[in-house]
Amino acid sequence: MPFLKSRYDDVKNVIKRKIKEKGRLKWYLSMKVKMSRRKEDAIETAEPHFRGKCQTSLKLEDIDVGLKESIKKMYTSFIEYQRQGSNWTVDKVVYLTIHMARYRPLKGSSYIPLPIKLRSKHAIVNVKNKDSKCFMWSILAAIYPAKCHRERVWKYKEHASSLNFDTIMFPVKLADIPKFEKQNKISLNVFGFNKGEVFPIHISKHRFEQHVNLLMISDNKKSHFCWIKNLNRLLGDQHTHHGRHFYCPYCLHGFTKERILSNHLPYCQTHGPQKIELPTEENKWLHYKDIRKQLKVPYIIYADFECLQEPILYNNECDQKTKKTTLHVPCGFAYKVVGLTPVTSNEPVVYRGADAADKFVECMVQEQEEIEQKFKHCEPMIMTGSDWQSFKKATMCHICKKELADIKVRDHCHVTGKFRGAAHNDCNINYKFTGRIPVVFHNLRGYDSHLIMQAIGKVEGKQLNCIANNMEKYISFSLGCMDFIDSLQFMSSSLQKLVENLAKEGSSKFLHMTSHFGEERISLLLRKQVDPYEYFDSEAKFVETQLPPIEDFYSTLSGEGITTLDYAHAQQVWQLFNIQNLGQYHDLYVLSDVLALADVFENFREICLNYYRLDAAHFYTSPGKLP
Repeated sequence: MPFLKSRYDDVKNVIKRKIKEKGRLKWYLSMKVKMSRRKEDAIETAEPHFRGKCQTSLKLEDIDVGLKESIKKMYTSFIEYQRQGSNWTVDKVVYLTIHMARYRPLKGSSYIPLPIKLRSKHAIVNVKNKDSKCFMWSILAAIYPAKCHRERVWKYKEHASSLNFDTIMFPVKLADIPKFEKQNKISLNVFGFNKGEVFPIHISKHRFEQHVNLLMISDNKKSHFCWIKNLNRLLGDQHTHHGRHFYCPYCLHGFTKERILSNHLPYCQTHGPQKIELPTEENKWLHYKDIRKQLKVPYIIYADFECLQEPILYNNECDQKTKKTTLHVPCGFAYKVVGLTPVTSNEPVVYRGADAADKFVECMVQEQEEIEQKFKHCEPMIMTGSDWQSFKKATMCHICKKELADIKVRDHCHVTGKFRGAAHNDCNINYKFTGRIPVVFHNLRGYDSHLIMQAIGKVEGKQLNCIANNMEKYISFSLGCMDFIDSLQFMSSSLQKLVENLAKEGSSKFLHMTSHFGEERISLLLRKQVDPYEYFDSEAKFVETQLPPIEDFYSTLSGEGITTLDYAHAQQVWQLFNIQNLGQYHDLYVLSDVLALADVFENFREICLNYYRLDAAHFYTSPGKLP
């Protein structure tokens, strides 16, 4: 809807300002629209309301995703309304409202004794953990029930690896429970207890084969999860009638017969429970807490495509304003896997062929599988004498920069084994790789994404997701654990301009280009390269053994050709790199672009890490980096 698109930035800024002022938010959009249609001899009018999906924004980078989901929901409702009665037209938008409230998520922690009232019911197993993993121990207690001493942690340690906590930090927050359910195929209900009353906090939308009810209790300082082994017994004192009752997990109403409860559930479960608390004076500041984004992404891929410019020999009759003259057909690509060190990086891959798009996606799936295997291996910690001295003297956690208590642990890189510093135990547990692999293109949104989308839909067994600007342009999309991102969303200049700016700081900034081409030859590649884009209209041109005439470097799109100096430079590159045909010239062109992009973006990542203590590779755009 054009109105929502035109007000997108205004709405986003309002939500952003409120998040900065109030902290985490729950919000939704509602819009009243005046519509009309001609019906027989009269004009019929209506003023329907369209409401977006309720969103939870924990940080600023969540706003775009939430807004797009909310607008999509409103647009879907609008289309559905039109389908119910045709010929409706929008006269005006009466108002657009943003409904907001503070969201304060609860999270589990270490052991808290049960209140006496709950203890006497014998309906709850309260594991006596000393760490922040009460959520995990409670679920394990339910899935692998011990015959005796159910409150002891050691009864469940052997099963700890059976649960998938990838991308979930301890202590676990309520907001992470849907993610846990999806990863483990275990449905969870969470109930709270306050002033003698039990109330629902989170009710699962799923009903997996394995289902667990949890109780969250609090002592004003921290919260703690327990396993509810018998919900009906826990709620049994809510009725004066002493017969058996069956309780609804949504409204906690008790029924004397299970059949009546079954009939009640479909109506009640449409109203999901939620807990909203307004801000307090003691907790009015928002702090950046996702420490995983401080950790440098261990593997990142830089890539680029080249296309043939096949002429279209017909006019498009469907749209007189647009004349299609050229079809862009992928003919080759290059990519480079960059790790934390040269040892963990791979040599660049260059491919040329008619199946370039399909081959690229095939390569990405293979790289993903290889990197996922590397993620499973943890390199042992390497401690030097100076590392031990540094650890013993440390008084501040190197991760959160707060004072260390009596207990401190050693943090190390799981890829290289290098000791990173002393840390709090909770910080060390959560300071882990996200498991995501960024794939970076320059101008992915405007160009390369269209080429990839032609092939990516053929992949089986990998989940596809998309964050879209509109039906044609994508901020990002993912294939399995790979996130395709656009470096142009971070640095809004042409790649050549970025290379020129970085070159002012010296050739030492171009580590990947130097490593592959040698320091003597990269000076030729750091200046503007020329390519006869429109001359490459078929694969037959790749076998030609010399550069085409200077006239064939003319671009009808820009209306410009190249200078004699540019042409002389292209000839010099041809000779210095011992190029035998135009196919090799094409390969060198796309490879140099990929390595230049790698050097530019790697330097940008270092700047972000040094200045913000955040790795840009975790994000989709520069605004998304704001804490």
